[in-house]
Amino acid sequence: MKTINKLKMTILVVLSVMNITWLQAQAPSQSDAVMLQGFYWDSQSETSWTKLTTMASEIATNFDMVWLPPSSLSEGGVGYHPRQWNNQNSTWGNATNLKTLISTLKAGGCRAIADIVVNHRGGKSTWNDFYEDDFGSYGKFQLTSAHICKDDECVGSGYAATGANDTGYEQVCNAWGGYCSARDLDHTNTTVQNSIKAYLKWLKGEFGYDGWRYDLTKGYNGGYTNLYNSAAGAYYSVGEYWDGSFDACWNWVKNANYNSTTFDFPMKYAALNNGLAAGNYGNMIWSGGPAGLIHKPEYSRYSTTFVDNHDTYRDGSKYTGDVQKAYAFILSSPGIPCVFWPHWTANKSAINNMIKVRKACGVHNESVCSANANNGYYSETQGTRAKLICKIGSTGTPSGYKVAASGTGWAFYVPSNFDVDANVPPKTAVSLTMTPEAGLYSGGTTVTLSATGNNTPISIYYTTNGTTPTSSSTKYTSPLSISSTTTVKAIAIDNNGNQTSVVSKTYLTESASIIVKFKAPSTWTQCNLWAWDPASDANIAGGSSWPGNATMTLGLDGYYSYTISDLTVTTIGLLFNNGASTGTLQTVDLTTSSNACWDALTTTDTEGKYNVSLNTACTPTAIAENTASTVRCYPNPASTEMYIASEDAIKNVSIQDINGKQIWSDKSSVVDVSHFPSGLYVIQVDTENGDRFIEKMIKK
Repeated sequence: MKTINKLKMTILVVLSVMNITWLQAQAPSQSDAVMLQGFYWDSQSETSWTKLTTMASEIATNFDMVWLPPSSLSEGGVGYHPRQWNNQNSTWGNATNLKTLISTLKAGGCRAIADIVVNHRGGKSTWNDFYEDDFGSYGKFQLTSAHICKDDECVGSGYAATGANDTGYEQVCNAWGGYCSARDLDHTNTTVQNSIKAYLKWLKGEFGYDGWRYDLTKGYNGGYTNLYNSAAGAYYSVGEYWDGSFDACWNWVKNANYNSTTFDFPMKYAALNNGLAAGNYGNMIWSGGPAGLIHKPEYSRYSTTFVDNHDTYRDGSKYTGDVQKAYAFILSSPGIPCVFWPHWTANKSAINNMIKVRKACGVHNESVCSANANNGYYSETQGTRAKLICKIGSTGTPSGYKVAASGTGWAFYVPSNFDVDANVPPKTAVSLTMTPEAGLYSGGTTVTLSATGNNTPISIYYTTNGTTPTSSSTKYTSPLSISSTTTVKAIAIDNNGNQTSVVSKTYLTESASIIVKFKAPSTWTQCNLWAWDPASDANIAGGSSWPGNATMTLGLDGYYSYTISDLTVTTIGLLFNNGASTGTLQTVDLTTSSNACWDALTTTDTEGKYNVSLNTACTPTAIAENTASTVRCYPNPASTEMYIASEDAIKNVSIQDINGKQIWSDKSSVVDVSHFPSGLYVIQVDTENGDRFIEKMIKK
């Protein structure tokens, strides 16, 4: 969120509203994944690394991800007081056991999610000394008392702590984040930041973790989660922001730049604890959908739903109702469901059947779901292959449907002619890696693709023209030499036909410039630009002090304008503000990869930020007008693909929604619009000779 009055960072800018599917991979779009929490409090005798390895095949058959407990050396117990991050010998097993577990899970198509405890850290021999962390090629780091928040409680006991104030709480030992059993780390410090980045990269590179569960995210600003996620990269991220308030959890997601999901505590408290367990079905409904972040698709993508976890299971937040009914609720709803180990082991058949039906119907984390409590709980969730109906507390098969899974007081229904078994998608037991990371490589670079899996041989196919790769695309045989700005997209297919999702990275070989223009509200007497790199948090324009020093120039056309030069990224995040040092007025956050104009609207969002609209009639530079004979986009309206015919070479194609937010950018002449929500969009085509073509596009 770009509200700086509470921002306790010196360099990091907390980012806001940007729905950039191809960047925010750690809140995966349209994911049908289901996760298992593979432990509970003090469950080492049941869920050690070696015990889980013996169950890996069964786990991978039913789940796509397993959340593992903290795996580093700790002050004992479950592992939530880490002492040395690079020491992966814990009460759960040693480093070799852990690598075996993760590789066995991945061979079955199941990802391992690491429990990341970086809010606080245990000491070496006193309150304020630490073990050194040696991450090999990823770096070596020694934290000291200078990296402890200066408002940590250790100061009151005579120990030094000279970092900045904690960015996540206002009171020592308050549950908001001032953790009193270990030292609170200063996330504004670059050494702390770099050590955590290296830690995650090391866990991913050396052990094979594919995602992160962040512990106690109330303890530090959500922008740092985005910083760490952007640096390390992964399939999935979830934060433990323990709060029943929708606004509080959603604000954390925004602070994390939409680069992570959050555990849906609002759902747990409203729908389950105070709804289903209390027999109050009305509490399970918000605005015609299931209660929680999952009540609308624009929020449900960032929701990880759950019934209980290792903490809530042993305190006053424990769900006390019928467990199978609770899982019927979350497994028929949007979001990414997380199943708790004791619940699964006690209800395996029922939960596995629910997951099977969910998968067959194609229900994912952004599925549209309507719900009511007219007679018990009733929901209809539209999957990619079939509609899934859930009933809790009522009976009777809906007309045209049949029972697909059921238990006492609950049932799943699918269309009468729908074959569940035939529609369960096969597990993908193959993975694909592309190196190096996307970015600017002056003079070019070499891109290497590699795939792993049990069903060999594995073939890799790629494209460099922006199209989606298939088995008919160019087959990868050797590293790719990149000499000009190029987007590489690739897939891997194993011998059994299992296919990875598309891996896509853009490699720049030269910097660029973008001109942005804004027609401000009539009450503004000045306009400043604040711009940043969505992938790394680095400031691009505006300086390091809000509201920024990038003062825009007012033109005769009534638009303020600013030229951003020497860009080394393909997409920028930006907002406009009125330049006031206090009580700053600002727009919602925007994105663009090319010259663009926006007009301020009279409406604001829930935080009082001005909404804007993209003005396609405004031309930031003297670029040739649309010429039908030069560029043509068809079909329009489009339902699956749109094709771009151009007499000149295409430099870039971008698509923005009606709010001016960019949702697609590439140099491809084929645009896959099948995943776009129905509605009106603006497509902009820039050619190598400087022409620009702008047209409204309708997605059917």
